[in-house]
Amino acid sequence: MIIPNKVEKYVLYALLFIFIMIILFNSFDLPKGARLFPYIVVIGTSVLFIVMVIKEILVDIAEKNSESKKEIDNEEVENEGITFKTYLTAFSWFLLLGLFIFLLGFTFGVPLYILIFLFFKAKRSFVTSLVGSIAMLAVIYLLLYQFLDVYFPPGLLLNLF
Repeated sequence: MIIPNKVEKYVLYALLFIFIMIILFNSFDLPKGARLFPYIVVIGTSVLFIVMVIKEILVDIAEKNSESKKEIDNEEVENEGITFKTYLTAFSWFLLLGLFIFLLGFTFGVPLYILIFLFFKAKRSFVTSLVGSIAMLAVIYLLLYQFLDVYFPPGLLLNLF
């Protein structure tokens, strides 16, 4: 099943923007020091989101205005768009991240996820994946625990010990 690029693309952008705004509004309930991280993420993501949407709109306008469109055969049109399998794969990786956070907590779940994702999906070497994972653990520790003084609860498995 092929998902067309035009309308569904903008619907997906709208849903992502709503998700970003939910993160922003939920961060108002956090303590003063802990608000900095969501603000940085929301502002950075919003800027990238706006640039991406403007680029897509300009590409769509350029396609509509071009008078010398070439005939595209059915095989090329079939390969355009994102397949359902791609969405399912991305959603599965997202669920795996949620499972790791639930079982191991944010502190250890995210670095483990980074290790597995880089090694299996991104096809990086184990050493590169391990360095990325350790770097993420250092960022979590230094930025969240030391700088922002935000502590996450341990996961389900870590509560047993």
